[in-house]
Amino acid sequence: MFLFHPAIGITALLGTCAIVAMTLLTERMSRGAARAAMDSSAQRQVLADTTQRKRRSHQGAGYDGSIHRALVAGQRTLFAREYPLH
Repeated sequence: MFLFHPAIGITALLGTCAIVAMTLLTERMSRGAARAAMDSSAQRQVLADTTQRKRRSHQGAGYDGSIHRALVAGQRTLFAREYPLH
């Protein structure tokens, strides 16, 4: 590029540096948000697994759906207090 015209070569070099800098900055800025999203997803998966396990044990013990719904509602309320989405 520099052989064709030095100004074109410098412009191309500066543009490349700007793109690399923006990529690194974006990566650094989004790292925290990505980590928070993964943590939230993991917590929700734990809640889903626990709810499923409790449902199976309650069904095996002969409880009807109303008791299960009450237990799940209480668990969701507790989870929402401990891990607010905001």
